[in-house]
Amino acid sequence: MSRYIAQRYRLFAASETAYGVFNADPADHGEIRPDTEGFSQVGKTERLERDYIRADLGNSPGLPGAKSCEVKLSLPARGGGYAAGPDIEARLNPELASLLATCCAARHADTGAAVTGGGLDSVILDGVPSECFTPGGLVFVDPLGSGNFEARWIAALDDTSHAVTLAGPWKGGAAWNLSTAPAATGQLYAAVQAMPGATGQQSACLEVSGIAIGESAPVWRYTGMYGTAKIDDAQAGKRLMIAFALQGDSYEIAAGTPVISHSAGAGSWPVKPADLKTLNAEFRLNGQRLAYQSLSLDLGNQWEAIPDGNAANGRAGFALTRIATGGKAVVYWDPAYTETLSGGERVDFSWVVGGPADGVGFHAPVCELTAVKETTINGLLAMELAFVVLPSGLPGIPDWTWAFAGTPVEAPES
Repeated sequence: MSRYIAQRYRLFAASETAYGVFNADPADHGEIRPDTEGFSQVGKTERLERDYIRADLGNSPGLPGAKSCEVKLSLPARGGGYAAGPDIEARLNPELASLLATCCAARHADTGAAVTGGGLDSVILDGVPSECFTPGGLVFVDPLGSGNFEARWIAALDDTSHAVTLAGPWKGGAAWNLSTAPAATGQLYAAVQAMPGATGQQSACLEVSGIAIGESAPVWRYTGMYGTAKIDDAQAGKRLMIAFALQGDSYEIAAGTPVISHSAGAGSWPVKPADLKTLNAEFRLNGQRLAYQSLSLDLGNQWEAIPDGNAANGRAGFALTRIATGGKAVVYWDPAYTETLSGGERVDFSWVVGGPADGVGFHAPVCELTAVKETTINGLLAMELAFVVLPSGLPGIPDWTWAFAGTPVEAPES
């Protein structure tokens, strides 16, 4: 029996071209580096018990059933690494791309644009807005082109006037206004917008290989994986992480040679950008900025197996049966939150950390508080607000948008 070293693995992930079939093209794979804490992988085969009427006292042999697998891991939350300014398309960080695709139905890559003017609640583009941006999406606005940017969410696009509306339809109205009216030197920096939906998620496969002892290494391959994700901003100054929980259709476990490797053409783990810390996070309720201690978000995807008696494993993949998105935030005490809860009022929730090159943001324009609990922040009275995301009710605006700013490719020199 070989003695392999535990928890020293090389992990590669890719989207599948056919559901449940391992993508064996190394060029489609990218290396990921999850934290050791919280990482787990399980390949399961259901055992079908057979309890016969027997003359002796022994057990009856079981029958192997369907295979399935589960993988849980946490990756740093980060954008592309370089700001997606005018005429540069935003793209997801390669480490996150295939796993995010298992959770979010729609992913729109916006393109940065130059600004020719505007007011405090909107900007005018040197171009057609709908060709560059997505309603509901995150942009970083540099009104004067001076390097001072402000994070905003797109409320509306007008191709006739070339206007991008940033305030007005959102709850809080003028609280979303820019601090300075845009000038002809201004710029809009773009992000990739991930949004919910019942269909459109892409299944992923994962290869995990250990350190080789002799001429072989332990190798795990998981296929047909869909999942959900959580953001846990537990404390200012801590790294911002995304926790993925994936469930899959099948698995293989062997000792041998990995199919996926850097030498075969798989992508390396991206060094840029550096991990995000939450010291400068911008948290808003109804447009008003609030100091907060902690925040958690859960996409709440629930996947259920689709029965299929003609399939060898008795199922035809998984169906998304519910998107129960919600979270919690701890803020300083204010009786208005209790009044909002008891009155059934709706609130606009926004959270952004980082900037045009590495920023991550989440916005849900219509949320409902489900619980308000008194607590403390460093000895000061505070409240823990639990909320759920509701349908936005705004034309063309999704229930929520999860945005990742920047692009992994350095901007070309002008």
